[in-house]
Amino acid sequence: MVRMNEQVAVISSYPSMSRGLRGTLREAGFEAETPERLSDWARKCEQPAAVVTVSGGSDAERLRTMRREVPDFAIVVLVSQPSTSVVRDLLAAGACTVAGWDVSSEDLVALIRAALNNRSVLPTDQMRRLALGLGFGDSEIELTERELVWLRALGAGTTISQLAYRSGYSERAMYRLLAKLYGSIGVTNRVEALVWAAQRGIIG
Repeated sequence: MVRMNEQVAVISSYPSMSRGLRGTLREAGFEAETPERLSDWARKCEQPAAVVTVSGGSDAERLRTMRREVPDFAIVVLVSQPSTSVVRDLLAAGACTVAGWDVSSEDLVALIRAALNNRSVLPTDQMRRLALGLGFGDSEIELTERELVWLRALGAGTTISQLAYRSGYSERAMYRLLAKLYGSIGVTNRVEALVWAAQRGIIG
């Protein structure tokens, strides 16, 4: 049961999504609006909450700013693709909980309720994968033999320059290929890639 006068700000770059979320929350009994000045609005609320839509982890800085301006904000983030690395980044930036854009109305209300009670709610599978550092789609990741060779070489201490020479690529092309590989396994740099590979027994 939603208590009266619980206020939720809806922050979205997509007008139709913003309207839909406000309508959903109002039907559930929340006072939902999209304030012009979020920090001013939050100061007038006894227990400020926000539903924020983002496209990915690159929006994490926006959450950090919100968290700095309003430390006790209960922030529920809806993201287009909730991969492990994106969820981790958004939680670290200040989200109380993270869900996909396709979250049901009932689940959204439950997430807001939990956030207002200083609780994070994530599916058990996602929590386990976060704890283990696994990607949500690990079972679907199929690395080529060439990519496995690259990871093993990097794990053995080979430099990018050496790897490029051995593989027949320019150093710039090698960086591009490795960036693509990192993205496919849900990491952003060499260190994270090596941790990922070690956790899966690809490197010793």
